[in-house]
Amino acid sequence: MAAALNAYRYREENHFEYRIYAFYKGDRVEDRDIIREWQRSAQDGHWFLRVGDPGPEEFFSHIDLHKGFHRTKNPMGYIPRRRPQHGHFASTDISSLLSPLKPDEQKHILFCVDWCKRFANAYERGEVKRTKADAARWAIEQHALIVAAAEKLHEDEGRKRQTMETIPAAPKGGTLLDWVTRYERADYDPIVFYDNTGKGRREHFTAPELVIINEHVAIKASSDRTAITELYEMLEAAFDRENDSIRKKNKELGANVHEELRVPNIDTFRERCNQIPRGHLELAYLGKDAARNKNAAVRFGIDTDRPLERIELDESRVDLMTIMMLAGLWNKLTKAEKDVVSRVRLWITAAIDTATRNLLGLRFHPEEPSASTAVATLGMVYQDKSQLSETLGCVTRWKQQGNAEEVVIDSATWLASMAMRVAVLDAGACFFQPKAGDPRAKGTMERWFRTINRDALSTFAGRTWGSPDEMGDLTASEQASIAYDQYAELMYRFLIDVYHNTAHYGLQGETPLAAWERLNKFYKPTPPMSQNIHRHIFGVKGTRKLTNAGIRFLGIQYWSKALHHLFLKKDIEAEIRVGISDLGMISVKHEQGWLNVPALHQEFAGMSVWKWMAFNKRLRILNQTTAKVHRSVALRAKEYLRNQAEVARAEAQLGTAVVNDDDFKRWEKSLAHTVEIIDDEEEEVPVLHDESNLIDLYSDMHAGMLLAREEAKAQKRVAEHAKASERGNSARSKRTSASMEAAPATDRSSSSLDPAPAIAPSTSSRFDR
Repeated sequence: MAAALNAYRYREENHFEYRIYAFYKGDRVEDRDIIREWQRSAQDGHWFLRVGDPGPEEFFSHIDLHKGFHRTKNPMGYIPRRRPQHGHFASTDISSLLSPLKPDEQKHILFCVDWCKRFANAYERGEVKRTKADAARWAIEQHALIVAAAEKLHEDEGRKRQTMETIPAAPKGGTLLDWVTRYERADYDPIVFYDNTGKGRREHFTAPELVIINEHVAIKASSDRTAITELYEMLEAAFDRENDSIRKKNKELGANVHEELRVPNIDTFRERCNQIPRGHLELAYLGKDAARNKNAAVRFGIDTDRPLERIELDESRVDLMTIMMLAGLWNKLTKAEKDVVSRVRLWITAAIDTATRNLLGLRFHPEEPSASTAVATLGMVYQDKSQLSETLGCVTRWKQQGNAEEVVIDSATWLASMAMRVAVLDAGACFFQPKAGDPRAKGTMERWFRTINRDALSTFAGRTWGSPDEMGDLTASEQASIAYDQYAELMYRFLIDVYHNTAHYGLQGETPLAAWERLNKFYKPTPPMSQNIHRHIFGVKGTRKLTNAGIRFLGIQYWSKALHHLFLKKDIEAEIRVGISDLGMISVKHEQGWLNVPALHQEFAGMSVWKWMAFNKRLRILNQTTAKVHRSVALRAKEYLRNQAEVARAEAQLGTAVVNDDDFKRWEKSLAHTVEIIDDEEEEVPVLHDESNLIDLYSDMHAGMLLAREEAKAQKRVAEHAKASERGNSARSKRTSASMEAAPATDRSSSSLDPAPAIAPSTSSRFDR
């Protein structure tokens, strides 16, 4: 008994749950720099073939794939196909069904199938040969047996002979053999007997008659809205005039050479008028725009069946002044602070799955929408966002992610930019941009924003986010940053915990989260995207100098053999892509694509940009040329930062601007030029006594990044003003020279023609008030 209990306990402790993934033609996986392409699936796994290797196929079980995709270090990555294979999900073609056919057509098909089956059974028993003569003889005998059996059944039921249904004649020998051959070649599909040659009904009216009829039918589809009875009277009058002309011609010829035209009755005319498409009528009655909106095929959004089949991405603006009023903080601000906050807007860029109404990407940012914000939001679609939900204290995990098949965007310039289109196509999705002014083509996203504006803002009513006294000596820009942060946090929590778990009208009362779980059971998801591919596509773009030591980025040195070979070819400014959540590796562009270049020290693997900045502050290695950090100190610092709430919130990027290369270059000025990890034996290990204050690091994300963007805008305005002044001075100089040439010489020498210097506007930011 004890042994049995131990065995049961052992099975429970070693229980392992795994997910079964689906692969389609063109799918590949990346595992430790080896690319394998999917070949076929088996019951317990999948077969793959290495790309560029003619060797044998390799088999991976479902458990092996699950463990590979969820490895902590160097996980296996999924590389999606270049285009979605819709054929795998297409419903049965209606042309292969018998139900849409007419009863006579169905009866003919069943008649052919019945005779083929009879012939096949008789052929197996040796009763008939596959020759025309023998098939004809056998068909006559079978027809006689069928008729006799039908007559006997009819008599047994007590019915009269006159009521018996006529049995079709037997097919001829050649016809029967042709049926059997076609049936076998079609793999016994009965639709092969469907005659779709289209024997159309012959037109009853002659060409001259149709000309008059069609002219008056067309009048029905005009803006006049003429009644059928009035149109028919006009039709009769037209036929009478034409027939009068025909009778005159016959009278001149002395014989009835030309036949008079037949006038259709009003029912026939009404039937032809009713065949006009409704869209054509409404186009004439209502106009082009109204008819298009009324008859739009996607009036209530496009129907989708599978998760990630269609992703809609768009942005909306939130008024920060309204938020602070709802929070009860507006009346406590000074006039200068109100002036700042009243001009500040917070933008929402979101990506939603139309089949399940789940949010797959969501960014709150104070800067105006751009290609960077759109690409950053799209990148969230392909990532697991559980860590973000845990950082915010959400009850529900935000684990919805996957590889989109189609991405629908608005007609805005930044959404339809080259960067956005390239990112969508590189991710293996289709790029769809509906016509401008047609919101129904992306109605799911439009209705979602209306829901947010109606329901979500009510959660802020009555909230007090502290008073100016509690905030201390914070500027208006810093208070605005706090409002950004708290608004974004509450919105995230509302959408993750409330929206995803609330019954949705568009899902027939099902919650978005329940719909996601249910549909993922029916339609198996593809594996998570490779981290390297994700960095290639959605990483922050920048350029760095390539040297014999590799590339230095934020004080971290990156080097590989392939990168050194690139340096040996030419000394260049290399384009890089950086994933802000992991500095362990960067992507470097070269002639054949992207290089995966690791950091020289493994301690940077899994370290985000924000952890790295806090790491430098924690170890007090800022503004140094070369900083040496002991390996044990680095490990302790990483462990310390892992439990810091400020760093976790910084990584969540609540309400912050999207990081770009200008931010990296600004941060590099304060970070150590080069950071080197050394062993403990080389030097004495220092002791960290106090805790570092990391709150200013978090505030730099808000005020610092916003201030940098405002200064960039101010400098741009100064440059534009200087150019305009230069053009104006040049024009004035030309006019002055012309006037000097026309004026006397004495006047020229006494004139003061030096223009006053242009006064450059202030470059101070609006957040400096």
